[in-house]
Amino acid sequence: DGLGYLASQPALQKVLVSSLTAPPPARASIQGKKACSRPHDTYKDSIAPWLGSTFAIELQRDADLSSEPTYAQLFYWAVLSGDWAMARLFWSRCSDPTRTALVGSHICRRMVAHGVSQASLVREHATKLEEMAIGIIDAAETPAEAAAVLAHKDGKMSVLDLALKFEMKRFLTNPNCRAIMDKWWSSGDSGGGGGGGGGG
Repeated sequence: DGLGYLASQPALQKVLVSSLTAPPPARASIQGKKACSRPHDTYKDSIAPWLGSTFAIELQRDADLSSEPTYAQLFYWAVLSGDWAMARLFWSRCSDPTRTALVGSHICRRMVAHGVSQASLVREHATKLEEMAIGIIDAAETPAEAAAVLAHKDGKMSVLDLALKFEMKRFLTNPNCRAIMDKWWSSGDSGGGGGGGGGG
């Protein structure tokens, strides 16, 4: 925990202590689920709900849908820990790097709002992560390819929906994003057809 952020979160520490110190019979009763036998079970049962309530519900849903740790989950934890080199490594292996970078940028901004130490550094990484997401869109060979990345859904929300939800202003001013939003507004639609554009 290079930033000291995770250690400073009493709600997270409480659920971790409860999960890791409870005897096996008590563990089985946590959230009505079977006993935690692997680190990923602890992540899903204790850490993911905290991530969902503190940063974005998408983080909890991502954990609920996975039976094993994903590179995206490892990336989010590295960001929260301030291990930027490891975060970059995990991000490079994610299946949906655009979405993952946007969520990572959102996490950084929330940490700054929470008064994290080294706030200027964390803010800088929030900007870098958003720029990484923009870089993927800019690398598309055609507008149609960029539109396909932006329309890709994980659950109900597309990448563009998520950017609107998180108010990623630089990302949203990208010409590829603006072209899609112009079509929405000209047709009277308010979002990407599944999750809405500005839901909180």
